Amino acid sequence: MARLVPLLALIGFTTVFAQTKTTPFDAAWFQHSRWNDNKAEVFQYRTLEKKYDALRSGTATWIVVKENHVPDYYVKSENNAPSSVPMLKFVQIYDTPTGIYTYHQEIISFVRQDTQTVPRSTFSSQEWCGLTFKDLILLPTKAVLEFNSYWEKEGLGSLTFETKTPVIPYNALPLLIRALAVGKKEFRIQLFDDLISNKVGKPAIQEATLSLRPNGKKKNLLDIEVKHPKGVDHFSIDTDKDKFNQVVSWKKWDGSSYELVEMKRIDYWNRHGVEDEALRFKSFPADTKN
Repeated sequence: MARLVPLLALIGFTTVFAQTKTTPFDAAWFQHSRWNDNKAEVFQYRTLEKKYDALRSGTATWIVVKENHVPDYYVKSENNAPSSVPMLKFVQIYDTPTGIYTYHQEIISFVRQDTQTVPRSTFSSQEWCGLTFKDLILLPTKAVLEFNSYWEKEGLGSLTFETKTPVIPYNALPLLIRALAVGKKEFRIQLFDDLISNKVGKPAIQEATLSLRPNGKKKNLLDIEVKHPKGVDHFSIDTDKDKFNQVVSWKKWDGSSYELVEMKRIDYWNRHGVEDEALRFKSFPADTKN
């Protein structure tokens, strides 16, 4: 049997992520009874993704579900021990056709319900050229990015970043902005660069500003602007009570965009029978299967 090594020990840091409240996000939203009903939010989005300097049509599936995690490893607890930490798991899966082949990319952000911090994000990219994996660990005073890239000058390695304040992964924003404390109109955060790329590149941690304002066209929508060194991202969330601040649209700084098509609340992990295929989203294009 393989022996598990604590994740934090692997990167030379043995203190569990700080549990002090240090983020601008509403604890009540993260600890709402909605997350205790043994169902997940499953969203489908129509996408335009920037690939090879062109916007390509595709689909995205986002999932939000509660899980208990082992804090020394930040992996799912198999026995829900009292020492486990309640997390919201935010899964994003992107299928983007590019010419003859399709990019399949997935990123998962794990958010602690008690502190609204993101101790870990994992990413994988699969397409005909090769595979790339990334594992981002965020600690009180450092961030560590482990990677395994198929590119010659990157290969297998890690990068360490010193930090003074909690860092938020760019890719966790679509979940976290749903819980912004609406009493304030502007927040400043430290943002870790977008991980969704088959290359590691030169990621950085930089300051970003989040601004809230009414939509102007629909009373139930709230617009959120995220300014960062690369540009500006625009989100619209639905504040109707039954929508629970779900993201209805997102336009990224590079022109990529995401429009909500459908949302289901379902225990998807129990829906793996042949008969359950009827529950699939109807609008998935056939060309995302390559």
